[in-house]
Amino acid sequence: MMARNALKNNHDDIVAMYDGTVASKYRIAGKYGCHIGTVNKYTANCNIRKPRKQRNWSDEEVELLRSYLGKYSIPWICKRMGRDKNSIHRLVTKRKICMRQERHDWYTAGDLVHLFGVSLDTIYRYIKDNKLKAERYSDVDARGVYYITHSNLVEFIRKYISLFMYKKVDIVGIVDILAGIDTSDRPA
Repeated sequence: MMARNALKNNHDDIVAMYDGTVASKYRIAGKYGCHIGTVNKYTANCNIRKPRKQRNWSDEEVELLRSYLGKYSIPWICKRMGRDKNSIHRLVTKRKICMRQERHDWYTAGDLVHLFGVSLDTIYRYIKDNKLKAERYSDVDARGVYYITHSNLVEFIRKYISLFMYKKVDIVGIVDILAGIDTSDRPA
């Protein structure tokens, strides 16, 4: 109760200190000797909100992103463009930009996550267990990226399709791959 009163008595100071981040809430909690939960409740009850500044995407940045997609990994693109992963995914979803541009004969492990509806760890386990043949390239970023050729993916689907019968599978995508239809123009 005393902590809440301390917050009420210093409302203007709290508004000035709060910048919309968790770190600012911790600074306020430390200064007034209260728990972070008390600060959370106080800022919510008093409707103290400061939206984070979002940089708008310029046309040049969008074109640069389009040129990077399909050639480089998302972490590499994030670092290169100074954007976070969520920002890139929001733009790609909003503008319906295909994440697989300029790639017709190979796939990344991330592509297969969406195709098969499983986690990235599951895809890596299939690669490690030699169920899915993949090549690892480390010139794109420090961790390296697995590339799966179209023929290896078709072989894997035909041999292990029973693994994905009850998952969130992109049936249309799998049928397109098996039929040899180019899936690069489909929305991500």
